[in-house]
Amino acid sequence: MALQTNSDPFRYPGSAYEGSEPVAFAWVPKGAPVTWADGMAPAQTLWIPEELVDALRAWLGPSSLLSSLNIYKQNRLPLDSATRLFAELAPLANDSADPANVAAARICALGTPSDGSAGFELLVEGP
Repeated sequence: MALQTNSDPFRYPGSAYEGSEPVAFAWVPKGAPVTWADGMAPAQTLWIPEELVDALRAWLGPSSLLSSLNIYKQNRLPLDSATRLFAELAPLANDSADPANVAAARICALGTPSDGSAGFELLVEGP
């Protein structure tokens, strides 16, 4: 896991996404409860504004894995599905300054759990 702490690179004060609802991307132990209450939230979470996730979904099209997820529910992707998601996003994760391309790069940078374990799931959950 490349992410070492909570990362919210888009919703800083004064940004275009300051008031946006976030979508969380985080590796979690398989089956571990995540309620977002104190002590029950992933320590390492990437927060992407909902608008950028919607832009990525539009670019990828309706048959993509990201488009198939209901971000208003808790999604847990096994390692093979997470790898598929990263592969779908990789062509969009370029050096462009477009925020959606930057978001794709940030999601892809989550990589796989450091031990390569299938004991983790990629949590994707929106507002």
